Amino acid sequence: MTNLPQNDPLPNRAGFSRCEYTPSSGLLLVSGWALGNLQSVELVTASGDSSFSVILRKSRTDVSSKFPEYEDPAPGWELQTIFFGELSDLMPVTVNVCFDGETLSFSREAVVQPGPSASYATLLSDNRYSEVSALLDFVASLHTYLSDDDYDACIAVCERNDFAIVEAPNFRKILLQKVFGDGPVRLLGREFTFANLNDAVMLIDEILLQDCYRYVPSQPDPLIVDLGASNGIFAASVLESFKDARVIAVEADPQNVELLKKNLSPYKSDRVHIIGGAVASGTSPNVELVVPQDYNIWGGLGASTQSRQRFDSRDLRTIEVPRIRLADLITEEVDFLKVDIEGAEYDTLIDDVACLSRVRRLAIEIHFDIPDAGNRLATLISQLTQSGFMLSFSGPPVGRIDENSIPSALLYGNRP
Repeated sequence: MTNLPQNDPLPNRAGFSRCEYTPSSGLLLVSGWALGNLQSVELVTASGDSSFSVILRKSRTDVSSKFPEYEDPAPGWELQTIFFGELSDLMPVTVNVCFDGETLSFSREAVVQPGPSASYATLLSDNRYSEVSALLDFVASLHTYLSDDDYDACIAVCERNDFAIVEAPNFRKILLQKVFGDGPVRLLGREFTFANLNDAVMLIDEILLQDCYRYVPSQPDPLIVDLGASNGIFAASVLESFKDARVIAVEADPQNVELLKKNLSPYKSDRVHIIGGAVASGTSPNVELVVPQDYNIWGGLGASTQSRQRFDSRDLRTIEVPRIRLADLITEEVDFLKVDIEGAEYDTLIDDVACLSRVRRLAIEIHFDIPDAGNRLATLISQLTQSGFMLSFSGPPVGRIDENSIPSALLYGNRP
């Protein structure tokens, strides 16, 4: 890419090409270009507000017609967002463009358009602003994990029929179905198979978009033990992000084990080891679990012991799977232990707490819909603290936890 000459009329290596605002619909359109590797674009209003649900498109924009000294097209960008308020709070509009490690800021008065925008004309009258914002947040967050073509397909679905998709309570599921059909979802550069689209929405949101496990390696070649690996989306995100990481993935539900093998098949056996079975305390060779009778309806999340109560309305069947002791899995230093074993976390971790001395950090999904959950959690917290973990908790205060509390929350442990 040719560098800008010193006497170029542009002060920077990026620019505005459009800034329009339609007050009747709240639609703000801003577009421009950057001579370099475009990384992000942030919109800030005159009032200092930058908390927008923003759709960001990337394209190829030919700037050579205006600046012939540049032979190559530049990455183009376009922002779409919704703003309702006084014009004095909006303008001038400031855009921060980040590319190649450099951030440039531009400010401009928006051109006010008199007529409504067809795509957004019904938002205010239908009072759907919060729903549309939630949809735009979901799509914008997905951008990191989707190809450009799939991202553009998501945008097209959103804009179709005046955002009618938000009228459905499960619009995230409908969005994925319209883009990917009933087949695999393309994530992290390849296809990912889920038990059903309800599972897909939940796992994508919790593990990828919310980053609920907050894992960052503390050493060059970390070992991660994933208990309750489901279809492998967390394991795959770790293996993709950290090229020297190794994962032991354990899953109790046999149907999920097959998905796990399929989704993690691109990774070499020296990086991922898949084990089918239930991590649980006890001495008998097998564990009795209940799983959904119909995965198309209930999905593949939550094979559990019969003591749990949240499955009462589900059509269940009983299976037996091999019992695995935690101490048999943790035989070397573990950088991160992820635990989501549907209520078995209390007895499993308390009974084998000694082996946790080899674990540097952990994240445990705590389930409250089992008998005496509050006392069990208090015992677990005491044991982990005595083992040297500094704990933080994502749920309600411990004194208010019982079987009637929220279904689950996350307990994080770190060694100082």
